[in-house]
Amino acid sequence: MSPILLTAVCLTTTCATNAQESPKTSKSIPRLTSQSAASPLTSVASSGNQISLNGRTLPGTWLQRPGKAGQVTTHLSDGAFRQLIGVNFLNSTNWAKQPIQWFSSVTKPLVLATRLLGAYRYLDITNFAQTAGWQIQTNGSTLVIATPKTQVTNIIQSQQSSDASVTPLQQARILVDLDRPTPWQVTQGLAIAKPQIPSSDPDTPTPKSTAPPNREWTVTLDGIANPILIQRYTPQPPAAPPTLLENLLKQLSPAIPTQPIPPIAPIPPAPEPLIQQVKVVKNQTIISLSVPFGLSPQVSTIANPNRLIIDIRPDPLEERDITWAPGLRWRQHYVNLGTERFAVVWLEVNPRKFGLTLKPMWACLDGLAGTAPLIQTAQRYLAVAGINGGYFNRNNRLPLGAIRRDSQWLSGPILNRGAIAWND
Repeated sequence: MSPILLTAVCLTTTCATNAQESPKTSKSIPRLTSQSAASPLTSVASSGNQISLNGRTLPGTWLQRPGKAGQVTTHLSDGAFRQLIGVNFLNSTNWAKQPIQWFSSVTKPLVLATRLLGAYRYLDITNFAQTAGWQIQTNGSTLVIATPKTQVTNIIQSQQSSDASVTPLQQARILVDLDRPTPWQVTQGLAIAKPQIPSSDPDTPTPKSTAPPNREWTVTLDGIANPILIQRYTPQPPAAPPTLLENLLKQLSPAIPTQPIPPIAPIPPAPEPLIQQVKVVKNQTIISLSVPFGLSPQVSTIANPNRLIIDIRPDPLEERDITWAPGLRWRQHYVNLGTERFAVVWLEVNPRKFGLTLKPMWACLDGLAGTAPLIQTAQRYLAVAGINGGYFNRNNRLPLGAIRRDSQWLSGPILNRGAIAWND
């Protein structure tokens, strides 16, 4: 696919930058203009693009609308609701309703009403927030949310998994017990450098590990952990390597003949603990994990007891099929190809519904050069959905691949790169 950004749904998205120089032409590059919203923000009492969650200001769109009996209803964009609160979206065939799971039953999920406004799908969280005991107020363009104080009562690591398809070495599970539901987030970190094992012979260089490093993952909860848990999972200082008798003899009396001592093979280090550390920072409990290469955490929640479950799996993707908007279906599934299994995320778009349009976009308004994150580009042009083309020249940040818009060629084919095309 060319480096263009393909946006679907009544609005256009921003550009993705490209790699090859655009063909010389006397025609000017069509200027991109953001589209009007799909639905006007009518009957909106207030709205904004920032959310203050327990004192932390984070990006996220929201709005409030007049409700019954003088009350207002609060609506969060689905992305902010899922990423900031930790809500799990379940399968749905009705774009106007979204089943969710958050410290609740999967078989009898909560169902929230949805509303398409502008480039966002908003969820009505009014009753959800009241049930959870949240305090909500507005401060200009910021929605201020305060959740009840939560205690992390226990953290247990287990090797038991309810999924028989996972091999024993991959059945690590962490249970985080809470006294009430609370927002949580999971973040992928960098690779963790492996400690080198010193050789028993000072004249022999320390061998380098060929095993891939573990990766750091962080699970953050709005709550305070019991001090016993912090002490239990406080990392211990690394032990000094033992000094071998052979090394002492070589250093102290190399001229005195001694009985040869056979070399001692280095002792391999014990496996890294999965839970590296638990700490509390600004009323948040942060659980740092060291996850083996090829595995990732899959996080879920249950009620009675209120518990966060962290499963370490080779296949953490949860398969989903959600009708996001009329004519727009979001899916993520595993696809079998021979003996391999791949995670695939895709959009299914029907442009004939709801006035959806597909348009190629690039990051800069006045030219092809430049790059920008997909989320920024899509937001700038009020795109309901977008796909990042991804091919661009890292040096001049120009597109690689064919781009044609409004009957004008803006970038030509190169290096047999794939292309995508459609009839309006």
